[in-house]
Amino acid sequence: MATLYTTENYYLILFFSVGITFIVLLILLGLFMRYNYNKSTFDTIILNSNIHALEKYLQKKHPKQKLQYTHASAIAFKIGNLNKINQTFGFDIGDLLMISFSHRIKNSLQILKINHFFSMIRDNTFLLIVYGLTETEVTTYIENLFTQLETPYQIKQYQILATPIAGILPINDKNDLYVHKKLNLTNLLLTLEMAREDYKYKHKASYCVFTEMIRSNNDVQKERFFELENAIKNGEFEPFYQPIISAMSNNVISLEALCRWNHPEKGYLSPYFFLNDIMNFGLTSALDYTILKQALSHLKVIHTETNVLVPVSVNFTIDTILEENFVSTISKIIQEVNIDPSYLIIEITEHSFIKQVDVINNKI
Repeated sequence: MATLYTTENYYLILFFSVGITFIVLLILLGLFMRYNYNKSTFDTIILNSNIHALEKYLQKKHPKQKLQYTHASAIAFKIGNLNKINQTFGFDIGDLLMISFSHRIKNSLQILKINHFFSMIRDNTFLLIVYGLTETEVTTYIENLFTQLETPYQIKQYQILATPIAGILPINDKNDLYVHKKLNLTNLLLTLEMAREDYKYKHKASYCVFTEMIRSNNDVQKERFFELENAIKNGEFEPFYQPIISAMSNNVISLEALCRWNHPEKGYLSPYFFLNDIMNFGLTSALDYTILKQALSHLKVIHTETNVLVPVSVNFTIDTILEENFVSTISKIIQEVNIDPSYLIIEITEHSFIKQVDVINNKI
């Protein structure tokens, strides 16, 4: 069947064709501008945190530079208060701030004629490798650079203050960017994280230089994390029960599950010896669910053997309750144990500070 094109249809098709062409041109223009921005600011274009591209580039350039210069250092930069800026002014302002921030770093390198490599390695993280500067000269450079980076930025109609943080890794026989010929930024990003923690405490620009003490502390922290993670997986954390007794009838009316660690070498340990580390390592929800499952299973056994069933209260942290899958995980455990959910009492740990009361009430 032939299609009849009227004058009205012709102009409609022409209108849509022009519109689509205009949109495509805008997209291409945006990509072109982004390409040129990266090309003029960074030594190589690393988009979407493409570490492989960065690794390939550095494998060619870095060894040659190391042979040419006695001293070298890797520096990781971040804008410490970028999240707050994004929340206050919007992500478009945050993106423009990052562009201006990186321009100031690049300009300082060009003015001082420092031999360098500069790239973005992930969101809000810049990698700078400087060659020919001693460790003392690098820290002096960073301190002077921070003064420039803290000068207010004019972003559209806003005056924005950025707080820089940096981690510094002196490159020498003990520290390099490569382990088994693979790019390894672990130690560098560790110092950046320590600078970030210092910023959160002091609320001002901060930098941290990698040392053997930091390496040692990091190894200790890793060992502690794996020890606690494995203890949860192996069922070493157990519920102990505190009975709640009625003053009127002198009967047990409920139980409260209290967590204890059955350490293979030290015996039973109270939360004093593990709770802070559990929270710092983000293992609270794993521990909460482990204690819940054991408590409900014990309740089921008691009911089967004695035909007595009393409610049990289990402690949960605010972080666990606010998790998206909290309700579904609780429901799954109750179904697995096959017990009446009305016998479960959810308690919020004493150290938790409640801000989102409505959300918690809806979930419970």
